[in-house]
Amino acid sequence: MDILDQHRPSIPGTAQPSLINHLKIPKQKKFHELIIPTAETICASKLIEQLIQNNVHVLLIGPTGTAKTITVKDCLANKLNDKKTSHMIINFSGQTKAGNIQDEIEAKVCKRKRTKKGMLYLPDEGREHEIIFIDDMNMPQKEEYGA
Repeated sequence: MDILDQHRPSIPGTAQPSLINHLKIPKQKKFHELIIPTAETICASKLIEQLIQNNVHVLLIGPTGTAKTITVKDCLANKLNDKKTSHMIINFSGQTKAGNIQDEIEAKVCKRKRTKKGMLYLPDEGREHEIIFIDDMNMPQKEEYGA
C-alpha cells in the first residue's frame, strides 16, 4: 500500500475525514495561514520531502489555486527545517530580470573562495544545503486572476 492508497479521498481535492478529526487549529493562526490536509497536499508534501532529502531537484507545475506555493512553504518551514539546511524564497514577476535573481541569491549565501571556474558560493556557516524556492517561475503574461 502506498501513500496515495492510505489517504485517497472519495472525491479528489476534498479533505480527509480521518485527518480532519485530528486537525488542531492553533488559536494564533490566521485564516489564510491554515492548511487543510487533502490527499493531494499530503502526497505532494511527502514527495517533496523525499526528493529534497535525496538531493533531487523539484519542479511543481499546475494551475492557479492548487496549493503548490503553500505546500512548499509548509515543507520548508516545518518539515525540512533543520540545522543542516537553509532556504530562501524568491518570487518572480513579469518584471524579474536575471541580474535581480543573481543579486538576491548572492546576498543570501556566503562567498567562500575563488576557483578556476569562478566564485564558490556556499550556504551560511554550519549549513550543508541551501534550498532555493522560486515561486511563479514562468510569468509570460498575467493569468485570469491577475497574478
